[in-house]
Amino acid sequence: MPTTTGPAPTPRPQRTPRKVPIPDYERAVLRVFRHPLRLDSSRRARFFLSFANALLELDGYLQTEDRTVNETLVEVFDSLLRQSGTIPSTPVALVNYLHVVLDHLSYLAATSRPEAGPGAWASIPIAPNSATIPCMLHVDTMRYYRWLSGRLEGLGHVVELGCWLGGSTFLLAEGLAGNASFRSRKLFAYDSFIWRKWMDRFVDTRPDGSPVRLPRTSFLPLFRRFCAPHAELIEPVVCEISAGRHRHTRPAWAGDPIELLVYDMGASLTQLREMWRVFSPFFIPAKTIVVFNEYGQARSEHIWRFQREHSMQLSAIHKPVSSAKSFVFQP
Repeated sequence: MPTTTGPAPTPRPQRTPRKVPIPDYERAVLRVFRHPLRLDSSRRARFFLSFANALLELDGYLQTEDRTVNETLVEVFDSLLRQSGTIPSTPVALVNYLHVVLDHLSYLAATSRPEAGPGAWASIPIAPNSATIPCMLHVDTMRYYRWLSGRLEGLGHVVELGCWLGGSTFLLAEGLAGNASFRSRKLFAYDSFIWRKWMDRFVDTRPDGSPVRLPRTSFLPLFRRFCAPHAELIEPVVCEISAGRHRHTRPAWAGDPIELLVYDMGASLTQLREMWRVFSPFFIPAKTIVVFNEYGQARSEHIWRFQREHSMQLSAIHKPVSSAKSFVFQP
């Protein structure tokens, strides 16, 4: 007797793999490869190519602040500064930047080492859920955030300025959820929550597999979905600190103590000073930790300047192998 079978099951649509963003340096090299530049062996050409290479070396050094590299970089940038005086029409901004870098390298060499480095949190696991949330964090920063939030004493809330889709928020919440001292506190996650074109290159699909194309619309529902396992801990706040070009929703704070502030909402002095004006009055002496997620980038000179303006109040305490660096508030 023939066997009857039902209709074949409808195949599930394949989820589009998440886009892996191409690093900026790779884009630049590929542009040169596809559209070769006419290079010569002149002093001017050598200077600008040496400057580009020095930027890469500086970026690598700032990830670790390895003191054995500092002296070599000082020699490299000092040589570039001397050469710039012999190159006609060298951009003033470039010359000024060389001065800033040399000052910063000298400052880092003269200041004390952070109390803790990656060895303290190297064994911290990254939860599978957090690994699925699109983010721009180095893996060492991811481990650090979970380690750090698990060590807080519950003396104040956590404020995160610039949470995007919640990758860093989720990691902070993971540590807080297992921290018995933090039971009566909250994690306040600030962002404009407005999708911008540059974000497309980091995310292809929503969690349900549908394409992400949300120009100038709110991604707050997507943030809430990613962070749903810790919704009771997280309080999203719509805000954006103005860099001076547009009018935005200004940040505000209710007045409770802050034990940890993670800053990743722009690197202009205007934005940094606004952050300090609003939140620093609620820092706890010798307890509040301030993390600048972009401190260790070659073009973060405004963050370097801001931290040095407050060097009597902000002492380095932790340095992941990444662009992040943490300071403890010492009024």
